[in-house]
Amino acid sequence: KCPYCHGGDKHDKNTFAVNSTTGIYNCKRSSCNARGNMFTLARDFNFKLSEDVQRYYNIDNYNGKFKKFREKYIESKDEAVKYLKSRGISEDICRKYEISVKDKNPNILCFPFRDDKNVIRFIKYRDMSYQKGVSSGNKEWCENNCMPILFGMNHCKSRETLVITEGQLDSLTLAECGIENAVSVPTGMNGFTWIPHCWDFVNSFKEIVVFGDCENGKVTLADTISARFPKKTRIVQEIDYNGF
Repeated sequence: KCPYCHGGDKHDKNTFAVNSTTGIYNCKRSSCNARGNMFTLARDFNFKLSEDVQRYYNIDNYNGKFKKFREKYIESKDEAVKYLKSRGISEDICRKYEISVKDKNPNILCFPFRDDKNVIRFIKYRDMSYQKGVSSGNKEWCENNCMPILFGMNHCKSRETLVITEGQLDSLTLAECGIENAVSVPTGMNGFTWIPHCWDFVNSFKEIVVFGDCENGKVTLADTISARFPKKTRIVQEIDYNGF
């Protein structure tokens, strides 16, 4: 029944229609004709929409809480260049993507995340001296209160194919191979808070290729991205990982 008129005197059913894509609704009963969208419905019946919706539409200035960074070109330092070279990534790519190290700790690699308007929204750190099972603390972490976005958005040129990887070194490796439309997620395989902030950007591409890590016969990121985005999505096959 329509939640506004409750079907009238005859308690009519199946008169309330909701578009599952846009969220626009209306009552087909002419004496009611209630209409609106998910925002008016949430207002009228006092329920909260999801955090994703709050992020996407910036409801109540939701995105105003995120940290703002001083805009400048970040100079890549020698320690960052040396480390990326050890991972097969050239100095040109290192400087192009502004990969550097902390001023007070040259062992901490810094990845600036710029959006498609070239604004820094997110910064991630990596301990280059970290040894699994030996080092204490975390190998990677991010600046507090940042807006989560995809790394490499500002370097995407055409709107044909977008390749999404799990780690920043993965997307930088693809850039080294000449694939400019390569991005990586900010907080690993289980972090998807970036989706509302990158929704329009990702949907501007004709197709998505998911090139996550291959673990236990599954490619990370693949299930969620293919389910959440209404775009043609292709997934790198397990055989092409050559056992890695």
